[in-house]
Amino acid sequence: MRMKLSRTDLFWGIALIVIGIGFGGEALGLWNFEVFFNGWWTLFIIVPCLTSMFESGVKRSNTIGLTIGSLLLLSSWNVIPEELVVPLLLVVIGGVLIFIRPWSDRND
Repeated sequence: MRMKLSRTDLFWGIALIVIGIGFGGEALGLWNFEVFFNGWWTLFIIVPCLTSMFESGVKRSNTIGLTIGSLLLLSSWNVIPEELVVPLLLVVIGGVLIFIRPWSDRND
């Protein structure tokens, strides 16, 4: 009897395949593949939040965590100025508190 593939297993499976292909291409001299990049540490915030979204749906906590990680990553890539990180976080967190329900099974 075959069990159904979970979204989390699918996510991690695809991620590992992509990383494996990256390292393989590097080993064969096809391209330059580096694991560490500016802001790589933000993946320790982003990946668990994405995994949580796949497992249990979009919730306040994983949305806020994903936002924090994404803004820090974009700031480290100089896509957004460092001075705008905190104001953007406050605006997004305020929006999350207003528009995302804390419990998905609440009916009020």
